Amino acid sequence: MVGVLAAAWHFAERLNAPLLLIHAGAPHAQKQAEFRDAIFQLKMRRETRIVWNEGEPAEAIVTAAEKEGVDLLIAGALEGKDVASRSFLGAVARPLAKLARCSLLLLTHPQIGPNPFRRIVVITDFSDCAKTALKNALWLAEADSAELVQVISIHTPFMEGARRVGR
Repeated sequence: MVGVLAAAWHFAERLNAPLLLIHAGAPHAQKQAEFRDAIFQLKMRRETRIVWNEGEPAEAIVTAAEKEGVDLLIAGALEGKDVASRSFLGAVARPLAKLARCSLLLLTHPQIGPNPFRRIVVITDFSDCAKTALKNALWLAEADSAELVQVISIHTPFMEGARRVGR
């Protein structure tokens, strides 16, 4: 949890944006203490707000994010300690990717401390959404002094047909 919070805090600072922590579940003493300890350890603002929302985790997170007007969700992507042997998204990340109505950044190896992006891959189909993602990736690459940005273009026969019809 601390690694994901550290990465989210790092993004919030670079974007000069407030950080909102969303937890899927009811507030209880143990989880509140974990958040307090992490906030202290990372030297985050003490007034960092935590939203507690009960329900199925992905749905609870997405519902809270929509209610709070969140632009970017940042979450851990893999479950368990042995991520090297895993090749699938975790039980919360998978439905989050389907349900999120805002940008979503899934972290496979979140770390405490500065962890700038060095190599960024952007997959695009040149839709408006993909153009926005490319623009944001280029901003991030510049902000982190990335070594490499690769853009992979997706072209399918269906897309080509749709493009011709749209002319």
